[in-house]
Amino acid sequence: MRSDHGIATNGRLRAHGANLLSAVRLAFAVAWVAVFLLSPGNRFLLGAIAVAASVSDFFDGRVARWLGTTGTVGRWLDGAADVIFVLAVHLLFGVVMVKA
Repeated sequence: MRSDHGIATNGRLRAHGANLLSAVRLAFAVAWVAVFLLSPGNRFLLGAIAVAASVSDFFDGRVARWLGTTGTVGRWLDGAADVIFVLAVHLLFGVVMVKA
């Protein structure tokens, strides 16, 4: 199946592509926490994960609009993924600051 934009997609990917980007940001939050706890000195990897999460945040809404699949669930998932990632980062930094 081909979309209006000239890319081959199946129905599920087209319907949930942007939501998958938001869900990946949740995985980035888990990865960031794991790296922070297991290797807190690895600033390069922590930064790379944060940049990747930012890129997914930048593109998920654009992908949804491009594919014409904007909706309530996607808006909720995007906001939830943002909050979870930011809270994880701030809470861990706060714990480190309190211990110092």
